[in-house]
This record gives sequence, C-alpha cells and structure tokens, in this order.
Amino acid sequence: MENFTFCIPTNILFGKGQIEHLPEVIGQFGHQVLLVYGGGSVIDCAKAIAAGVCYPGDPWEMIATHAPLKKALPLVTVLTLAAAGSEADAGAVISNPDTKEKMALFDPAVFPRTSILDPQYTFTVPVEQTAAGSIDILSHLMEQYFVPASTFMGDLLVESVMKTVVKYAPLALAEPDNYEARAQLMWAGTIADNATLCNGNQLAAFSCHAMEHELSAYYDVSHGVGLAIITPPLDGADTVRADGSSSGPFRQGGI
Repeated sequence: MENFTFCIPTNILFGKGQIEHLPEVIGQFGHQVLLVYGGGSVIDCAKAIAAGVCYPGDPWEMIATHAPLKKALPLVTVLTLAAAGSEADAGAVISNPDTKEKMALFDPAVFPRTSILDPQYTFTVPVEQTAAGSIDILSHLMEQYFVPASTFMGDLLVESVMKTVVKYAPLALAEPDNYEARAQLMWAGTIADNATLCNGNQLAAFSCHAMEHELSAYYDVSHGVGLAIITPPLDGADTVRADGSSSGPFRQGGI
C-alpha cells in the first residue's frame, strides 16, 4: 500500500433543501459575490477566476506553467450536474479557444469552501448530458482501477461506485425526476474524483482523459461524449490485466 496525504477541506451539504443554508455560508466570506453560471465546466471556470484574481501575472500563464498558487478567492458551489467532481476537488480543466489548448489547473487553493449538492437540481438535466456525465464518472473510476498495483480495499470501493453508476444511470435516463437515481449519481461523481476511493493505490496516467482534452480543445464536443468515443470497450471474456491474472474488467470483489 502506497503512502498518501489526504485532505478534503470542502464542507459538503447534501440533499433536499440544503440551498437554504446558502446565505449563511456565503456570509462567512463577505458581502460581495461574483455569480458564475451557464454552459459546461462552470465550477472549473470559477476556480480559474478565483485563482486568477490573486495571481500577479496573466491567468493563462498561471495555468500553462502550473504555477503554485499563494491564495484564491473563497469559492462556494451549487452543483447542477453529476459528472466531473469539481465540487470537492483541487482541480480544474480550462480551455483556451485562441490557442486550441485545454489544460489542467491543480492546487489546494482552489478547493471549494462549501458545496451544496441537491439532487433535485439535476432533474432537468437533458438525457444527453446525463449520459455524458455518467461516462465521465466511470472514466474517473477506471483511472483509479486499471493501475499497476492497487489495494484490496481500493478495488472494492471503486467497483462499488462503478456498479452504482451502471445501476442508476439508466434509471435516471428513463425517469429524470427519480430522486434516488439522481442522488446516487451525484454522490458517485463527487467521490469518484478526489482520491476518496483510491488512497494507497499506485496511480498511473490514464491516457483517455488526456486524449479527450485534445479532442474537445479543437471540436465542439462535450467531455463525456469525447470520453465515450475514445475509451476502449471492456468485455468480460477478453479483458486481461498486464500480469495476465484477470479474466474480466472487475477484479477481486467481482461484479
């Protein structure tokens, strides 16, 4: 089991009616608020703004050079799409339409201070975006699963969330206002992207995400759809681990 450091400083308010706490949450940080909304990757954009305000140089330079951040403005998020997990992680992916680049920003300074997760806010998410978000969640899980070495516990945790997405994504597509389905997907997306499941694993670069960033930097395709195009199909009869010890896409705990 590998060494690791684990700190998730985001206060998560999950469930129905949690939006009622928004005024008091924001009030902790002041009385001037910049509201960022509309389009995809809104939380990522807000993170770049929060960091860029405090950065002495050009914000894109901050992203392109992976410059360490001294501070960022406090960020509070209200999640409306189960997908990226940006509501409880230290990362963001930012596109530069002028240079056709899509690059990652990663620094503990951009962790949201509080995130409100009400599954009801995802009832109106279109079918296409619900499916794309579910693919994004699965891709994050596969990044933590298909690695050179993993722990017994890590395998079981990741498998359980994979099973959750496989079970509830079709239900959310068929019944958009099914609270349980939306809730399961929302929490799956949150914990699939902040190392909650894979601490102790020997991590490895997952090339599908990197390739998709190049794809959507040039073409008008959502991240989840791009991942669905690029990710190889997994077949239980044909998938074999690098050491030849697996007979299917799920290990140890099985599916």
